[in-house]
Amino acid sequence: MKRRTLIMFLAAFPTVLLADTKVDPRALADCSAQHTAFTKIRECLPAADVGVTMLDIISGTEFLGQHGQGLAQECLTLNDGKYVGAWSCASNAIADAIALGKMLPEGATISDERFQPLNRPDLASAIDAAQDTAQAKFPDVSMWGLNMYRALK
Repeated sequence: MKRRTLIMFLAAFPTVLLADTKVDPRALADCSAQHTAFTKIRECLPAADVGVTMLDIISGTEFLGQHGQGLAQECLTLNDGKYVGAWSCASNAIADAIALGKMLPEGATISDERFQPLNRPDLASAIDAAQDTAQAKFPDVSMWGLNMYRALK
């Protein structure tokens, strides 16, 4: 009887608990700073880990390089070092730059020096694919619902 109960108990666990989903230490530090209850830290970790991964990716030379580093740092500062808010800030800034770029007449630009480096429609699908890959580490976790964040200004 005990064995049957144990098997039923284990079958009820989401697969994410059994998968090898080691998170970045920065995500753990972020979530631990925000929460004391282990249950809340566990809820926080997947999105924070994706945030860390994506901020690292856009900071790489194959994506936005120094402009990505600047954007990541600015969004981290605006969002008090919280990775979920910082990635929401950065990803929305990139999407806004691309959307604005599509609206502008040929050859036009704007004076905000952050605009042109982020207006990279050629990278949009690569960034989406990288985020999908980062999120795949946590297949049973829904992310990016109603995140509170401070947007780039």
